[in-house]
Amino acid sequence: MPGRFAAFRKRFAISKDEMIKADSKWTKLCTYTTAKKVKIVNAKVALFHKGMILAIIGYILANLVASFGYMKVEAPFGSTNAYISDSTWSTTQATLKANNPIYCGGGTCPGTDCSGTNSTYDYTYSANYVYNTNYCEYDLDIGDVLTKGESAAFITTYYQDKPAAGTYVSLHGTNTITSTTAESNFAAPALNAGNKATGNYFVPGIEEMYLNFDHTVTTSWDATTTNAKMTLGSKTYAKGETVSIKIQDLLTEAGADLDSVNIGADPSGSTTGPYYRISGMHLKFEMEYSNMNRETPFNHDVHANAKVSYTTGTWNSLGPKIVYKQHTDFVVYRYQRYAYTLRISFVAKGSIGVFDWFTLFLNLAVALGLTGVAITVVDMVSEFFVDDFADKKYDDRNEWLTLQACMENAVETGMLKRYAAKRGIQILGDKKLERMQSGSR
Repeated sequence: MPGRFAAFRKRFAISKDEMIKADSKWTKLCTYTTAKKVKIVNAKVALFHKGMILAIIGYILANLVASFGYMKVEAPFGSTNAYISDSTWSTTQATLKANNPIYCGGGTCPGTDCSGTNSTYDYTYSANYVYNTNYCEYDLDIGDVLTKGESAAFITTYYQDKPAAGTYVSLHGTNTITSTTAESNFAAPALNAGNKATGNYFVPGIEEMYLNFDHTVTTSWDATTTNAKMTLGSKTYAKGETVSIKIQDLLTEAGADLDSVNIGADPSGSTTGPYYRISGMHLKFEMEYSNMNRETPFNHDVHANAKVSYTTGTWNSLGPKIVYKQHTDFVVYRYQRYAYTLRISFVAKGSIGVFDWFTLFLNLAVALGLTGVAITVVDMVSEFFVDDFADKKYDDRNEWLTLQACMENAVETGMLKRYAAKRGIQILGDKKLERMQSGSR
């Protein structure tokens, strides 16, 4: 066994001479090429590099401030509390009642029963949904017209009333009356104003209502802002101010008109359709929040930029509900009302940030990688304009192998002995070196 092992070692042994030969297989196998730093003494190259580094550091700092790279950013959660003010609506109702709007036929309202209509607004969706002979209803309160939802408000623009069979309560007792009887009674000449039988009704003057709302945004780090400064078109609402805007101004801001045709709402897909005053309309009130403004990078007050848009080709309805109408016979009749609305939905979006050490260091680490750009640029420029720069940069000679080759050459040619004799130095042989290392003489 020892003999076989010795033979194996002899076969695969690598001599020192083999290891130091530049063209040997062992040298090629064990060669690793790495980036080599070369110190080049050249004022132009050095100053150019330092200038590039300063420019990059300046850019990094400016970008951190201007782009708020030191802030953790997230989309806020928004909530809105909206309500309607009828400060001018009641007055508008009285004015319109004296002079019917065009969608109710125009002209003077004939007494308390405003029966004018405008056939231009008539529309048939299907046999079950017919919107013809549309009157105006002037005897409604805000509670009849407004419905509040989650971050939304619904204002009735048009509704259909149909008698519903059932028990009808009378001031003199309880009477069970069929829907046919209710229809007949409500068609009587002595009918109270607005209490018609089956009919279709516009709600006039809603454009004169005022939409008011308070808006709040909250972040995951429990920062809450209520009624932030808001800009809508040319109007700016101060911090802490409740937003108040007339419905007509809101429609104008969105480029919408209730008396225009809702193209796409017709099931046939034609260019015709109902008027928005009948089909209802969806207004989307978008509020984009931010506390990062490049013009004032160190002012982190939350502000909002708002815009209003509307959706085409859709119907907007709250569905049916039961209402009760009193007749002159002191009977309260039960009706099913199907209302179409101007839907105003509030959408909160944007980005709100807070100072965060981790975000700062992460962005700094990424940005500092740009310093490598300075080296690349300086190398490229110097290769064209600095003599011998490329030769120095791409010198891939192996200095250790070169040194070993020089030593072998000095021994073989006797150069080492001549140098030692000239200097009075004694060259020790291998055996003497071994004895010295072992401690013997």
